[in-house]
Amino acid sequence: MAMDKPTRIQVVTREDESALRVTRGFSDKIELVTSTLDVDKLKENFSRFVSGLQSIMDAKVDEASTLRFK
Repeated sequence: MAMDKPTRIQVVTREDESALRVTRGFSDKIELVTSTLDVDKLKENFSRFVSGLQSIMDAKVDEASTLRFK
């Protein structure tokens, strides 16, 4: 049985903490927010995130390779 890949997913997160302070003051109440995300856009953003991490790792490897022990 072939299953189609979803084009959108729903993500449930808590409301932004800084927004809570501005709109309601300090509260123990946590609001949940549901967002629908486009899978292709999520893949694109994740790819950029991983690429950024890779460039950081590459820079640190280059930095470390210049160390010389006597």
